[in-house]
Amino acid sequence: MIKGFSLIIVSVLFLLSAAQNGEYNHHTAVEMAKAAFSSYCPNNKLDGLKCGKNCDALTGYTFIIQQTQQICPIQSVSYSTFIKPETKRIVVSFRGTSNIVQLLNELALSAGVNFNLCPNVHGAKALFYFNAAYIKIRDGLKSHIQYLKRMRPDYDVYFTGHSLGGALATLASLDLTCNGILPKKQVHLWTFGSPRVGDITLANAVIHHVGEHWRITHNKDTVVHVPPCKMNAFGKCTAEGSKIVDAFLGAFNYGWHLWPEVHYLPGFTHYRICESSEHEHCANQYTLPSTSVADHKGYFGTDSKCE
Repeated sequence: MIKGFSLIIVSVLFLLSAAQNGEYNHHTAVEMAKAAFSSYCPNNKLDGLKCGKNCDALTGYTFIIQQTQQICPIQSVSYSTFIKPETKRIVVSFRGTSNIVQLLNELALSAGVNFNLCPNVHGAKALFYFNAAYIKIRDGLKSHIQYLKRMRPDYDVYFTGHSLGGALATLASLDLTCNGILPKKQVHLWTFGSPRVGDITLANAVIHHVGEHWRITHNKDTVVHVPPCKMNAFGKCTAEGSKIVDAFLGAFNYGWHLWPEVHYLPGFTHYRICESSEHEHCANQYTLPSTSVADHKGYFGTDSKCE
């Protein structure tokens, strides 16, 4: 009976997710990817959108501000904001991992911690590093978004990011909707090569609170396979996990992805949409040893190098 009830809950969440997401738009994905990768560029390159290929899909946008918060002397988190009056969009782009030390910290600090930023989200866990990094920029981000929305109340807000940036965009979109700062119907989440941000409870919370959400993956991208998912005795991702595997991996064995996932093949001309999380027809068809770091570095012809 419990297993049957769980299947009903998953089916309802799938139908709600499909209904609120609407139809996938490849052109919007390219635009959001360019915005995501533009956040790797410094302030002076974004002013006037002089960031080469990272900005070539941002015609009509105006750069507003870039905010950076130090975690320690050689690690920081950053986001940049843009507006496009023609389509009434505010874009919040979070920068991805900036150096090897930051990457190693993300991997080392990948245990789950309680996500306590939403009073109506109970029992959710987020990756320690992502949660701590988001809290560093949270107050400034909230104030900035509230200011932009006061000036442009009819604009939708698009949260985007690549890699670490995708994780931060996920937490930000949930935080600002679940706390009533932004209305659900005006919030859009587009992530590229995002790692698993938290457990299945956190994933369900994002799906429930965020109006539109697309998780984009590229071929054998390594980062989308970390931290480890809940696994059964056969090594497959499962929401319920295995007591044996859980005992071995402990707090590190909790990751669960959002859905739907849009999985692109090399060249970004063909893709498959998987309407459930950890689907074996999308990125999860590959095991971690067979993945590619190169597939993570670039999406839609752009990368973290700023021209």
